Amino acid sequence: MKNKKIFQRSASNKQGFTLVELAIVLVIIGLLIGGILAASSMISTAKQTSLIKALGQYDAMTYNFINKYNDLPGDSNKMAPAGNKDGAVFGYGWCFTNMAWDQCNEFISFWLHLQSTGDLQNSNYIAYDGAATFDGSLEGHIPKLNYGKDCYLAPFTYRTAWSSASGVDFGTGWSIFGGASGGTAYCMTALEALGIDSKLDDGKPTYGNVRFMGAYSGPTVAQEGSAGVVCMNNNANQYDVEGNWNPATGLPEATKSPEKLRCNLTIKVNWAND
Repeated sequence: MKNKKIFQRSASNKQGFTLVELAIVLVIIGLLIGGILAASSMISTAKQTSLIKALGQYDAMTYNFINKYNDLPGDSNKMAPAGNKDGAVFGYGWCFTNMAWDQCNEFISFWLHLQSTGDLQNSNYIAYDGAATFDGSLEGHIPKLNYGKDCYLAPFTYRTAWSSASGVDFGTGWSIFGGASGGTAYCMTALEALGIDSKLDDGKPTYGNVRFMGAYSGPTVAQEGSAGVVCMNNNANQYDVEGNWNPATGLPEATKSPEKLRCNLTIKVNWAND
């Protein structure tokens, strides 16, 4: 009987969390979430700033090369590997597996030419020395960007004759693209692409000097309708920042897809002999 009273007394002394304690816990959770979001935003901003700064530096190097040699890097025949000196950097903006090497050598040679003049310091890009058909690997040949898991940078001159699917003479632009097949590997999210487009241009994927780049077709002038491309809203000229638009059906998907990372960009440049 005595033990029963002790148990009852102990049970009656048990208390839950007070409102003040719950409030403190919620504040701590809120601070943690806020810190994580702030850190994520800072990382995103840092990547964007780093990319834009790098593009400015590469532009300056290219202008110096043009003034010195009166050629575009990559297109020049004054150094090896020699270009065809037609006033354009040819290469579809990417090289994909089994593509003839003479159709995609200049955008890799671009970096080798800048490197050989000493303008591109602290770099060690290597020439392609494989078979006559490209083996699909871009690692070590051109700059790899700190986006996604497979995102590269290369210059390319887009002309209607070379990119008929886009139907646009865009001129020369920086291609930000995912891997060796121009869209099948992961690059940017639509939100990241929107951030760069808004910073440098108008924030619209099919207008202006910064555009969404369709796989194998270059800078886009119309709504993207290819299945598997989840970068822009099919019914509006907007980047699909939610990453859940299904271009195959024109309807929102029930769940988000990792394909939201498949977003390629082209950024127009104004080099003297373009």
